[in-house]
Amino acid sequence: MSIYEDNILDLIEVLENQPSLLTPDDSLSLEEFLKTSPDDIKEFSIKITHWYNQSPTIKNAISEVSKKYSLERNPRKRKLKDLDEAKELIQNVIRQSKECSESFQPSDSQPQQ
Repeated sequence: MSIYEDNILDLIEVLENQPSLLTPDDSLSLEEFLKTSPDDIKEFSIKITHWYNQSPTIKNAISEVSKKYSLERNPRKRKLKDLDEAKELIQNVIRQSKECSESFQPSDSQPQQ
């Protein structure tokens, strides 16, 4: 597996395990990125790195995952078939994140004082 695939998988793992890290603005910008993203895995990985470097919390979480995998012998259980699969996994994470944030929204029917 290439370092580019590893990078993409690190992002997917972080967002799957910590969907609350993805703010509504992050979700929107990531969706926009996916619409115009390159079809080459190396270019995709480079551009997605630029994207997540804009969010210190996501960047730090990815750094922790990368460190963890660098210490393990056979670290990855998941492999990517292709870039389309990676994009689909990221779309699923965006949906999951939106559902998570919607479920934590305070109700509008709170009594006024």
